[in-house]
Amino acid sequence: MKNSMSYIVEQARKSIDAGRRVEPAPDAPSLTDRMLKVSEVAERLGVTTRQVYRLAQSDPAFPRLVKLTDRATRIFDRELCAWQQSLGRAEKNQPSNN
Repeated sequence: MKNSMSYIVEQARKSIDAGRRVEPAPDAPSLTDRMLKVSEVAERLGVTTRQVYRLAQSDPAFPRLVKLTDRATRIFDRELCAWQQSLGRAEKNQPSNN
């Protein structure tokens, strides 16, 4: 991801200098994809921020944490929605205990 973001920034700078639009790398995240604070994720899931970090460590399917700075960590909204949907599909596929 870091390489993709670097590519986007570099190409955007070149685009501004040249006065033209440059398309992002094919594997780059959408620039309109909102990045959520860990506290926003916790609120959405109804858990504590500590539990969000625990989920990130213990569940390989949980969206990746993106460390922006030493004190700023974000999660892509799109990835969180996909993870939540996968949980819903998994629950539907579980046999009932009736």
